[in-house]
Amino acid sequence: MNRNLLFGLGAFLAVAVVGFFIVQKSISTTNTMPVPVLNAEKEAATGDVTPAREITVTGSEYSFNPASISVKAGEKIRLTFVNSGNTLHNLLIDELDIKTSMVAPGKSDTVEFTVEGDSTLTFYCGVGNHRDLGMEGEIKLEQ
Repeated sequence: MNRNLLFGLGAFLAVAVVGFFIVQKSISTTNTMPVPVLNAEKEAATGDVTPAREITVTGSEYSFNPASISVKAGEKIRLTFVNSGNTLHNLLIDELDIKTSMVAPGKSDTVEFTVEGDSTLTFYCGVGNHRDLGMEGEIKLEQ
């Protein structure tokens, strides 16, 4: 009788372990499904599907090119900062609380923002004294 009890307990444990792995596989498969439809639905509901204007600013020692950018108020901007210099640089816009990462030579970083207002904004490199050495530019807002 003891032998039958052990056999039954062993069979129960085997079924439980197999069941556990089947349930785990089902849960992990369910969790990996992408949900891009929600973002598309949100954009369709708000009507906010305007593409961002692509702007590339290149930085080197100690300047930006272009140093002046004109944008329209309310315009979505996708700004890519490319470091063509020989040292780390970044790009900051204090008025919009925008800051790229520290970009290594030959690399880039992209930020997106919407410009509001009617004043001229300043962008600059926040590394050391690069701004004082002339690494500064402006964003002119047009109405």
